[in-house]
Amino acid sequence: MAVCARSVKRNGDNFIVIDTTVTDPYSCEYIVSTGKEGFVSQLASLSPDEALIISTHVAMVWAVAWTIRMVARAINMPDESETE
Repeated sequence: MAVCARSVKRNGDNFIVIDTTVTDPYSCEYIVSTGKEGFVSQLASLSPDEALIISTHVAMVWAVAWTIRMVARAINMPDESETE
């Protein structure tokens, strides 16, 4: 949950104080959000092009890992002509 906050100076020190009186988040001096909400809002703000780039990179990493696994299997597989 995002809430508004404002800076308050007391005894020469600055503090961030939650301000429950503000209803419009665009008029807040600061917006405080939980870690989970901040992460989710970043994912939700991705454009389709950015999401496509990220998913393409994930697929490429998976494909490289799969290829390395198959090569390792082929190297470790005993040759049938040697077992006779």
